[in-house]
Amino acid sequence: MPDFSKLKSPAEVRALLRGFGPLATESVPVAQAHGRVLAEDFVAAAAQPEFTRSTMDGFAVRAADVAGATASAPRRLTLVEAEPLELEAGQAAPINTGGAVPEGADAVVMIERTRPAGQALEVLAAVGRQKT
Repeated sequence: MPDFSKLKSPAEVRALLRGFGPLATESVPVAQAHGRVLAEDFVAAAAQPEFTRSTMDGFAVRAADVAGATASAPRRLTLVEAEPLELEAGQAAPINTGGAVPEGADAVVMIERTRPAGQALEVLAAVGRQKT
């Protein structure tokens, strides 16, 4: 092993590194791959999980239903349970981080941007459509 403390310039470091080439690659079972480095990119064959999921706690909605919503002009939506329901216009369903966004919903509004209103929910801020 070279004594790196004696290197005096970047040129000396570059000269030392020129002596090293790429490491050889080998295939190993996944169970033996801990601590190793991939020789090439690994791309999954399918998205995991195979559904659109929420990135926050809140309510699944249709973005069009809450367009223009503000604290002074909230949009009121009917609260429903998402499973296994398909969300319809004018409805909101509670959702947790990582939960499946129900069919019919295309956005999630943060819980902090809502307030309960009996059996309904008032949305205090507009949200854009969630990318799938």
